[in-house]
Amino acid sequence: MQSTNQESNNISEKETEDDCIFDLTTQSDEFIQHIPEFKNYTWNDSTKTATILLQNGDTLYAQRGGCYHFGISGKLVKLNDDHSIDNIDHWLGEAKWISKRILDDSDYQELEQMIVSKNYDLDLDNDRIYIAFKGHNYSEWYLTVERLHGNTIIDTGYYFD
Repeated sequence: MQSTNQESNNISEKETEDDCIFDLTTQSDEFIQHIPEFKNYTWNDSTKTATILLQNGDTLYAQRGGCYHFGISGKLVKLNDDHSIDNIDHWLGEAKWISKRILDDSDYQELEQMIVSKNYDLDLDNDRIYIAFKGHNYSEWYLTVERLHGNTIIDTGYYFD
């Protein structure tokens, strides 16, 4: 009976993998390998995420891949950031810093143009910001900033179907 259950699980996993639109096996850390300041990172192949410990003590998680949606994102966890949550220009600058390092040049230029032209919607709450960028060809391109357990978490990226 255990063998049958294991075979059933293997079949289910294979069917799920085969149903994916995007082939996760082709995703690697090549998109961050060339960045000198990220030379000491760890790569989790199952989640397609790089964990990058920055010299100032902050941590950047860079992720690339997907199954039904393909995306690339960077999540910066800052230990000590005293900027006001409503300092939108600062947070957009942080999004640019992350994006400059993990996106290809054309995507970075597109983000920069959306920021300069203020081509985005902004939702500002007490301890959270959500920005939805507009005027691109992706399903969603976003920036979130939130305070959580004394940390500031800046998450930006895009995905498409």
